Amino acid sequence: MRLPKPPTLIRRLRDARVRQLAARCPPLAASLGRQAGGGFHVTLKVQGKTRTVYVPKDLKKEVEASIQEHRRLRRLLREIKASKQDCELKAFARLAGRLHQDFPQLRLCLLLDALYANGPVFDLCKQYRWKFIVTFAAGHAHALAALECREEARGESTRFAWLTNFRVDTSTVTALGNRGGRLRWKIENEGFNIQKNGGFALEHAYGNGPWAIKNFYLLMQLAHRVLQLIERGSLRVGRCQTLFGSLRALGRRLAESLRHQIIDADALDVAAAARIQIRLSPS
Repeated sequence: MRLPKPPTLIRRLRDARVRQLAARCPPLAASLGRQAGGGFHVTLKVQGKTRTVYVPKDLKKEVEASIQEHRRLRRLLREIKASKQDCELKAFARLAGRLHQDFPQLRLCLLLDALYANGPVFDLCKQYRWKFIVTFAAGHAHALAALECREEARGESTRFAWLTNFRVDTSTVTALGNRGGRLRWKIENEGFNIQKNGGFALEHAYGNGPWAIKNFYLLMQLAHRVLQLIERGSLRVGRCQTLFGSLRALGRRLAESLRHQIIDADALDVAAAARIQIRLSPS
């Protein structure tokens, strides 16, 4: 089997962009104009107020260079932002193709943000017979069903809107909003946010190679799933919580036991383990 090489090309492109961001001279967000007497002036904003400053002739070239440098950096940042979005969309197309190739009969419902509200993504979903619920962004026109949710809490109103290829009517709109569109927030907050800030250290660089990162993330996903099941299962509400006080403390004890204690053969006896029940809940 031919293994792909590490993404050195991507790394070189990234490093080249970072090097370009280094300022060649002090950037200046201003415009240069000529005065009636032959001198020059720059117009710029200082603390929200527009100011005009006189520029001597011998400093004209330096000021022009600083203004051009600011424009170059701003243009480069726009290009980096656009390329990031383009990379995400291209990655989606690649991943969607691989998923459909490996699981052609699998039916999916994709919960996506507004970046993916475009024709190519919708065409792929139609081709693979996938459903989707996509965050709606103002200014985009699509021939799709739309639904809106308004939440009133503490005197404030929050609006949510989505595009979907589900059938939307009075019998489905509540489920599509609560169990579909708003579920994406739960995935973000109880998924990626927990993995970043809840002790899993998702953002820590445990390796440089692509396979090391993939293996770590797969193991982390398994550990997070076990944690979610335990949080909603019988261990937390039973004696376990009384003994250890918190799930974090339980995790530390389990890690230390695996690190320092030899697992007895009786502990791996399937017949003996059948008498023990730990009820887990996916709800």
